[in-house]
This record gives sequence, structure tokens and C-alpha cells, in this order.
Amino acid sequence: MQRAHRGTVDHLARLPDRDWKWGTATARQRLAHRLGIVARMAAERADLHGLHRLCTDLRRRMRERWPTLKPLPALRP
Repeated sequence: MQRAHRGTVDHLARLPDRDWKWGTATARQRLAHRLGIVARMAAERADLHGLHRLCTDLRRRMRERWPTLKPLPALRP
């Protein structure tokens, strides 16, 4: 979400109750994608094992809760 539209609202706190379109994807799609990236990056470092596990578990739980959640589009339209 662009900074100009953020205000002081914690947008991540709204995700369990509401998803919204954010460019070519939804907010939930973007969060799941970013959790996957951080999990992969943290997997390569022993000192970040806990972060890897947290991101992996959060992403898995998101996919369980919202099974129709699709990956980000490969290309922008």
C-alpha cells in the first residue's frame, strides 16, 4: 500500500478479517509471497533458523486458512 494511503492504520492487523486489492494482487497474496521470500533467505543462515521457521509456519497457516489464495502473478498485465 502506498505510503500516502497508509495513514496510521495497522493494515496487517486487518488481514484476518479483510483482504483488499493492492495493484495486481491482494494484500494476503503479497504477505504470503513475502513470507516465502524471507523464509527462503533465512533458511540459508543458522542464526536465522527461528525466523525461517516462523515465516514458514505463518505462510502455511495462511494457505490453510485461505485455501483459494493464489500466488502472485508472474508478470504484470
